[in-house]
Amino acid sequence: MGATIGAPRRGHVVMACVEGEWHALAARIVAEVVRAAGWRVTFLGASVPARHLVSYLHQTGPDAVLLSCVQPNRLVRAARMVEASRAAGVPVLAGGPGFGPEGRWAATIGAAAWGASARDAVALLDRPLSAGTHIGAPPPPPDDSYVALLHRRRELVRLALTAVDPPEETAEDAATGIAHLVDALIAAVRVDDDRLLRDFVEWQAEALTSRGGRALLDEVLGTLERALTEHPRVVARLRAVRG
Repeated sequence: MGATIGAPRRGHVVMACVEGEWHALAARIVAEVVRAAGWRVTFLGASVPARHLVSYLHQTGPDAVLLSCVQPNRLVRAARMVEASRAAGVPVLAGGPGFGPEGRWAATIGAAAWGASARDAVALLDRPLSAGTHIGAPPPPPDDSYVALLHRRRELVRLALTAVDPPEETAEDAATGIAHLVDALIAAVRVDDDRLLRDFVEWQAEALTSRGGRALLDEVLGTLERALTEHPRVVARLRAVRG
């Protein structure tokens, strides 16, 4: 399932990228540095489905999971992987900008700790949690809005795509951009931080608007507002982004 690197001198850790996350170079570097520090490392690769991680954890019982996330719109999937790891009794050490500035959202989804670099990962593994005895505080339970958004994700993407009605040659790109935006909204609700959605929209604005100007982005946000009127706090987040 993955490549195991190094001899078992200090324990066994698993390195994985969040499902949908294909930026694996930094994770590979972390794996090599942790290996050099004396750990046996199994690198599961990029875009690891949560079910595959769960299966591997139950088969091997590692001391910790090192979880990489570059894009904040992947936080919902990261939360699933953290939840699965916690259920298996394995602590998660998070890394990557997808967990927010200084890793501010890592604890919110249940990770035991966050590190900014490979050296941080080694230092964190040297703490007691490397023995698998410290999972970290349980994350706050998701609210009803978050659960509703998860269930309606495909519907919301479809509604927004229908509203903007892009030309056939750009429809696939537009659908991808809208899906990323909806994922960022769901993630912002999960961690209760408007900054996540605002920063993501600013980051994606150029790509989205290049397929139809600012009007396209406003139409997507407006469509989401109208579809989510029963969730006033979510609507308030969308309005704040629109300015």
